[in-house]
Amino acid sequence: INFGTAVVGEISTPRTFRIINEGTGDLTVSFPASLNGAFRWSQLAGVIAPGAERQVQVEFSPTVVGRAHRILSVQSNATGGPHSVDLVGTGFRASGER
Repeated sequence: INFGTAVVGEISTPRTFRIINEGTGDLTVSFPASLNGAFRWSQLAGVIAPGAERQVQVEFSPTVVGRAHRILSVQSNATGGPHSVDLVGTGFRASGER
């Protein structure tokens, strides 16, 4: 997910990605804690029933000027996991700030 640019210390427009259970059994998912950093996401760990989905909201709030990058690893009982979401954004200072 590319957040583009955001002013340091402000929160960008949230982005959302979906986790869809296309299988026939329950899908159990977990995420790392969203602790101090430029990216924060909703903690929606738990069970997703067959045919259901869960939306995960991610925000970008840069703490420094420059590029920020993080890989969000989604752990699950699905085959081929873990799955990852690439998070990228660039922080900049508002005009007139030093």
